[in-house]
Amino acid sequence: MGKKSREMRKKNVPVWLIIAAIILPGLILRLSYLSEAVHNPDFNYPVIDAAYNDYWAKSLATNDWTVTENSASTNDPDIRSNPYLRPPGYAYFLAVFYYLTNHNFLALRIIQMTIGLLSAALAYLLGRITFGKKPAIIFAVLVSTYWLFIYFEGELLDTALSVTLSLAVIYALCLWCEKIKFHYVFLSGVLLGVSALIRPNILLFAPLVFIWTLWVLHRRKKKTSIAATWLGFTFGAALLVLPVTIRNYVIGHDKVLISSNLGINLYIGNNETSSGTCAALPGIKELTGLDEWTCFDYPLIVRGVEQTTGKKMKYSEVSSYYSKKASDYILNHKLKMLKLLAVKTAQFWGPTELPNNKELYLEKLNSRTFRYMPGFPMALSLGLVGIIQLFLFRRNKRKLEDNEPYTDAADIIITEKQYEMSVLIILFVVSYFISVLPFFIVGRFRVPVIPFLFLFGGYGLYRTGKMFSSRNFLGAAIWIIVYIAIYLLGSIQIIPFNHNESEWHLRRANCYRLAQKNYLALEECIKAVKLNPYLEKGQHRLADLLFQKKDYAGAIEHYNLALQIDPDQFDSHYNLALAYKSSGHIDAAIDQYVEALKIRPDYTNARRRLAVDLLNQSRYDEAIAQFKELIKQNPSQAELYNSLAIALKSNGLIDEAIENYKTAIKIDPNYYQAYNNLGNTMLVQNKFDDAISYYRQALKIKPDYTDAQRNLDIVLRSINQPDQDK
Repeated sequence: MGKKSREMRKKNVPVWLIIAAIILPGLILRLSYLSEAVHNPDFNYPVIDAAYNDYWAKSLATNDWTVTENSASTNDPDIRSNPYLRPPGYAYFLAVFYYLTNHNFLALRIIQMTIGLLSAALAYLLGRITFGKKPAIIFAVLVSTYWLFIYFEGELLDTALSVTLSLAVIYALCLWCEKIKFHYVFLSGVLLGVSALIRPNILLFAPLVFIWTLWVLHRRKKKTSIAATWLGFTFGAALLVLPVTIRNYVIGHDKVLISSNLGINLYIGNNETSSGTCAALPGIKELTGLDEWTCFDYPLIVRGVEQTTGKKMKYSEVSSYYSKKASDYILNHKLKMLKLLAVKTAQFWGPTELPNNKELYLEKLNSRTFRYMPGFPMALSLGLVGIIQLFLFRRNKRKLEDNEPYTDAADIIITEKQYEMSVLIILFVVSYFISVLPFFIVGRFRVPVIPFLFLFGGYGLYRTGKMFSSRNFLGAAIWIIVYIAIYLLGSIQIIPFNHNESEWHLRRANCYRLAQKNYLALEECIKAVKLNPYLEKGQHRLADLLFQKKDYAGAIEHYNLALQIDPDQFDSHYNLALAYKSSGHIDAAIDQYVEALKIRPDYTNARRRLAVDLLNQSRYDEAIAQFKELIKQNPSQAELYNSLAIALKSNGLIDEAIENYKTAIKIDPNYYQAYNNLGNTMLVQNKFDDAISYYRQALKIKPDYTDAQRNLDIVLRSINQPDQDK
């Protein structure tokens, strides 16, 4: 009786208490990591994709689409007038909370971490319906505490929501499987639509849902429900997706379902330089002049493709352009593509969290919260062992039921409905993997499948524990050995991968620079170039920071090192010229301006500075040539004609100088400096009356212009004529 009462009390533990116990360790880990994250350099200065999400969401919340340096780019991505390049779901999610919290980064992270804890509660509900209460608790604890989920909850990336949405879609479908109710399949369609607005590749799962529901209904002998089931699922998804499609057509005048980045991502993953893990775009330098690109630069890419093809193109056409390049490469290099697919597969299921935007391995290594927590090999080993046990047990189910009391086996016996749910989950994992494979593989792309590895892992761990409790020590030991073997095999990095610590330090330096913490940025840059002296960006950024510190000798050294690595970098030549000039080496500065202009002849500031320095060095002919080139590029700038006139006058070409001063005045009748300079030039020709007239015109425009007043006084005294205007 006492034993029975204890069992009853165990069974009657409130669900909320179980969920609270599951959430508690996850809450502690999240608070620990958040206390670290607030001190990370990119906490308030997100980078690359996170910067794009931040800019997009902030613009939606404020209706201010100004691109600032804090957006990590100065190029306008022109989101508001084009079809979406990236899926809009996460940006709109961010925008809502930016609006409510006044763009508070800490509040947003807290919200995402709260959603992460709710994912653990959702995991418990899903685990309970699939494998029972006790496996569900193990599953939910794994979801609550896995380091990568917590890490991405602290990032401004769509990955923060992928775990929750994946669990929600599968849970809704499992509820439908349990009760065959229309509203559950409709809800699952809605949730799939929401997921598609964040990661459209999940739509590949939809055809498998149709097949799976048909299979389930066939097994249940409910074929009359097929049409209603498919219609409900489709309608639910369409409710979310169609408004985005309509928006893309109305605003962007283009037929784009959700986003238009499929083609470019496909080409990134399938080209002659693709490694399968890198987001580099071949030919980006020729298309845009950039060494690397982000989503901010996509309009530049579109214009580059238009110049290449010689015609105006829509975003969908650019996507098709890159899709064709990718398909041509695949068809012409079948063996290479098979090898590349093998590499991607190995990387997707491999032990390394491949970087994208940030080095996940180094983020984990440098975190006191995450440093010693297990990674993907644990999830893989738990998931595979759980799946193996599930199907082995199902095959031998009758034997187990015959030899064990039902009360002992009840928690691990898999019913037909649970078997059907297990098939659904495996279909999701497989379809998601296949949906990523054609593109490129990075750590955050596989996050949505990890919860389901934990789901099977929860079942496997519970079943192994039951072996211990029933004193089947040999069976438990065998499974523990299998766990260890798969873990060790999963920890082998089949495809070598080198983590780029120098890039990691450099990106931290860029964030510190944006935060105006230049001393910390300088420390990070020094670490970056020590690790990799041949990192051009590192040498260049270090030189920039030394220049700001007025360490011109150090800046000159590192700009020169950057140019030794890549002599074709305009910015390095231009900034080196500024450093030489600031240190008094004018001739060296002039040489660097010349080199910079060979790379970018249209860069006005470099040519203007060159012309002025040539003039100051009395190299009049060269200065005149540069000012004339500037005027060709900018024929309506009065200031350039004035500067040219100064150079011409200095070179003794008085009449030509006068003509250019007059042109400057014609362009800008209020250009008082040109009137003053023209007065000075008239004095050279002893045209005193004309000089006096021009000085007085300058003073009429600007009465407190001391240069013109002084010149006028000198002329009047020289001809013994008082200034009657005084």
